[in-house]
Amino acid sequence: MAFLSDVTGIYDYKDIGFGMVPAAEVHRFFLTVLGGSTAHVMTAEDFIEKVEETVSVERV
Repeated sequence: MAFLSDVTGIYDYKDIGFGMVPAAEVHRFFLTVLGGSTAHVMTAEDFIEKVEETVSVERV
């Protein structure tokens, strides 16, 4: 599974007694967890390049 880091977003988590968590920190956390477990985390540009490489190889 590919997860595109620069075209996804999240919101700040409100303080429910442990302090507010800013969106950037939540995003970084999820990218780390996904990248370490189930996904290939990459930018949209990297994804497009990989798709183009795959299509080029299949056409040969």
